[in-house]
Amino acid sequence: MAYLYPYSAGRQIPSYIETDKIEPHGYFQEYLKIAADIGPFGKICEVGVYEGESLRMWQGLFPLGEILGVDNNPSAIWPQGTVQVVRNQDDPSLAELGPFDLVVEDASHSGTLSKRTFEILWSRVNPGGYYVIEDWYVGFPGLVPTQYEPEMLRTVASLLSLLKARDSLGASNPHVERLLARVVAADPSVSILGFIDDDPAKWGTSFAGYPVLGGFEALETLDLPGVSFVNLISSDCTVRYATSQRLINNGYTFTSLIDPSVDMNGVVAGTGLYIQEGVHIQQSAVIEDNASIHMAALIAHQARVGHSCFIAHAVSVSGCVDIGDRVFVGTNATILPHRTIGKCSVIGAGSVVTKDVPEYTVVAGNPARVIREVER
Repeated sequence: MAYLYPYSAGRQIPSYIETDKIEPHGYFQEYLKIAADIGPFGKICEVGVYEGESLRMWQGLFPLGEILGVDNNPSAIWPQGTVQVVRNQDDPSLAELGPFDLVVEDASHSGTLSKRTFEILWSRVNPGGYYVIEDWYVGFPGLVPTQYEPEMLRTVASLLSLLKARDSLGASNPHVERLLARVVAADPSVSILGFIDDDPAKWGTSFAGYPVLGGFEALETLDLPGVSFVNLISSDCTVRYATSQRLINNGYTFTSLIDPSVDMNGVVAGTGLYIQEGVHIQQSAVIEDNASIHMAALIAHQARVGHSCFIAHAVSVSGCVDIGDRVFVGTNATILPHRTIGKCSVIGAGSVVTKDVPEYTVVAGNPARVIREVER
């Protein structure tokens, strides 16, 4: 079967291209729409190459673009003119690739691996670009008896939840109006341009007295010389990390939004911090980039708060505690001295942490105990 290019009448994708995206899956009509939006110069990344038929299809849809394929099998087939990358789909170094207008994940169909690939490559998608996970229907029992992967459905539900959380990228918590007023009063040279938020219903409205300029797509049309960003997401550390990395990877810079009441003298502080009023941070504490600390939290001497962590209000972090990257610490939790909190873990509200917490685990209670693992 031959198909017309979406932007060039009379040109056809050759019938010898036998990718299952055309038949039997029927994804091709959706890719026609995406190709029409992106245009012929698109930069495309497909994870999962196999015999290379899909890469040939991308070459047809984006004849002036760059087509890159990722596969962990060096015997897979990369058509001439495509870029070969031999790596596992959960290889952190994939974050060095791109950026891309379209990322298509058609690899293992493993829920755990699909989520990890998303965490790595989502930040490499250009503003207004697309990220596609194919064949997640394998998570439904009975549809594909030979390839039933129940974890896939749970992973897709989890990712949809993350994307829903992105709707609150900037214009969500009304308390920020008070914080911005105090920051501007303390330093009149500070100018607030507005908010970026991915909820179209908020575009063109105002929030906290400032305009909601649009979503990521708006960044391409705004004149932003000398403008820095602050990430106000605090509901999910993975989303906070991914959205910040997406901006950084596209050349934008970050600054910190710290309530003037917070004494930062003697604190080793990164950039991109969001710290509310009433927070007490003792000398020699370390706060890594992109961390968010809410009101009345206590961070004692020589404690470290890792990259993209969230510390909820009234949390007490004792001296010499080491909190890894992307850790979520719930309201009124207490971490006793010299404890190590593994990366991407979650500490439930009101918990008392008396022992080290393994990475990718959820702990809760007094004393805190592991209750389940976090999907990687």
